[in-house]
Amino acid sequence: MDALPETSAERRFRVFRHLLVRDLARSSGAFWEAVSELRAVWSISASPQLPTGKSGVYLPPECEGIADVDPYDWSPEACAICEAYEAWMNSLHDLHESTIPDEYRIGGGVGGSWFTDVSFGHWARFLSACVLYDPPKHALVAFADSFPYGPHEWLDPDGPSVVDGEALLAPEIRYLRDGDRVQRIETWYREELIEALAERLRPLGIEIWQLVQEIEGDMAITADHRELLDQVEWQPYIA
Repeated sequence: MDALPETSAERRFRVFRHLLVRDLARSSGAFWEAVSELRAVWSISASPQLPTGKSGVYLPPECEGIADVDPYDWSPEACAICEAYEAWMNSLHDLHESTIPDEYRIGGGVGGSWFTDVSFGHWARFLSACVLYDPPKHALVAFADSFPYGPHEWLDPDGPSVVDGEALLAPEIRYLRDGDRVQRIETWYREELIEALAERLRPLGIEIWQLVQEIEGDMAITADHRELLDQVEWQPYIA
């Protein structure tokens, strides 16, 4: 089938990657400084080239062989590779946290560590390439566009972003709750909760609904409250 059309969100992501690669090529800017610091920590001498391969995070020499390590191998050699891999991924996650703004982070997964952060799963391959390689002067765009998508695991195969079996990076159409229906449900829940409380207190001679009315009558509506209520009632939603 034909490729899916690029969304405006995907275009923004592509432009942002281009800007990061431009900073690498110019050796300037916050992203370059963070990458340069990470290279120094890992004693990496980056070579100008387009990264090879189609998937996976790029690894420094200390992590080579991690894919072949037996999880039950507790030898010093295996432990050293695993520790190096853990440190490398933590370093990349720190780079993600310090250089990728919220508007360019993907997904709603649990953050806090590299193996649970959905957004990091998208950016890890690109970030690792930026640390290990310099973008060639004649191929800056090719370098930036080598990583348009992250691993397939973060894509929800049953979600609304899937079109004919393929998924969009950031779909144009968002699924929102019906505000009126939410308000009706919350009003119903509030009344049901008060009524259940009234049934329990009625044998004690306490009329809960009368108390509710008295409390609501005593509540002062301040200027701040009125402004907030006006915003809730009148402010339109801008897509």
